[in-house]
Amino acid sequence: DGVAGVPPLQATTAAPISDSLNDRAKGVAVDFLVHKLEPELQKSFGSQYNEGTTFMDLATLLWGPPNCRFENPVDLFGHARMIGRTRDGEAGVSVCTAIEKLSPPAVKKATHLISWSWRYSVKKFIRTLHEYCSAHGLKSSGVFVWVCFLCNNQFEWLRQGENDGVQSFGSLVKHIGKVVCVVDDYVCKEAIYFKRLWPLFEVFTAFTANVPVDLALMEDAQKRLLNEPLNKGQEAIVVDILSAQATDPEDEQSIKSLIADESRAADTTNAIVKKMFVDMISKIHDDAQALAASSDSAGKGGCTTETGGGEGYQDEAYPDGSSYKGQLKDGCKHGNGRFNFPNGDTYDGQWVDDKAQGHGILTSKESKYVGEWQSNCKHGDAVEVWSDATKYTGQYVGGQKQGKGRFEWPDGEVYEGDFLNNDAEGFGTFT
Repeated sequence: DGVAGVPPLQATTAAPISDSLNDRAKGVAVDFLVHKLEPELQKSFGSQYNEGTTFMDLATLLWGPPNCRFENPVDLFGHARMIGRTRDGEAGVSVCTAIEKLSPPAVKKATHLISWSWRYSVKKFIRTLHEYCSAHGLKSSGVFVWVCFLCNNQFEWLRQGENDGVQSFGSLVKHIGKVVCVVDDYVCKEAIYFKRLWPLFEVFTAFTANVPVDLALMEDAQKRLLNEPLNKGQEAIVVDILSAQATDPEDEQSIKSLIADESRAADTTNAIVKKMFVDMISKIHDDAQALAASSDSAGKGGCTTETGGGEGYQDEAYPDGSSYKGQLKDGCKHGNGRFNFPNGDTYDGQWVDDKAQGHGILTSKESKYVGEWQSNCKHGDAVEVWSDATKYTGQYVGGQKQGKGRFEWPDGEVYEGDFLNNDAEGFGTFT
């Protein structure tokens, strides 16, 4: 078996592969996925490749079932017969490496790392990436996505395993510098995404590395979101790290020990990831609302669209250089919104009567705070990470560390215990 236009399996000359981060971080152009990969899969597998074909199904079509992997692989773009330097002269490289040799412009340093699941429909996944590019005004030929299915060498991952996949993932996220979550559904009881541990770990890793995260909702979920009240969509998001699963038991144990090894850590991780998704869902909803509002108010002037009860939406820049984009009630910031301060700091989260209150993210040059707020003060459970990698996980009261918490220094030292007025005070342990 083989892909049309590719000769029968025969080892070829070595591909330019190394273990360097630059090579690991290469991605494939979305345009190539749409116009080259999709047709090639259709040609190779016919009716076996359809709307319901998942990446797990595709892995079986390409490399055989789990009990006899790689006995007779389909040589998609020549990846099964190409020799790389990481396998001691054995044939078999990543699909991305083969694409680079076949069509060099289609592979470059990844611009976006994709957080997703192998249980997704291949066709829906590719359409979602293409629609994401269109929605953000990006040329699909210039967006290079790191997708583990294509960019990892599956001859190593599926047959031999990877010694340090979890531990090395953070460096890859930082190097690429942007994560896009392709989410099948925001209603968590229906969603594949929120039941899988790796995607949630990817989002948490991006947060701790201060890497921007964006959301690409699959088409059915996006249509439903835009046709129902925002609070219904927000309430449907439920994150539970401890119940999420990974295919590899060793990965599951390693990930949970890193980010959810105790109840407080698990609760904090759940709150962080949920908050990030609530914000991203709100942004999609609010952007659509703003677009509709701008159409309704064209030629009328002003920045606020009023509805019954004084509720509305605002997108306005102020004379001091600050700006606000989000929901209003009776002329006050109320609901979800993003405030940009004149100094470049941003607060993205919930508001009540013009004050930050509820879940929110404050980002500055010095630190990133994700957690609870009350009357413009840090108040409640939170995680704060500073630019030097110092990290605090615990409670705040009136803007100060107070209650139970864990403080981690860049050199590895840790204090865990009681805090009062920003200082370690009471019972605690240093390690």
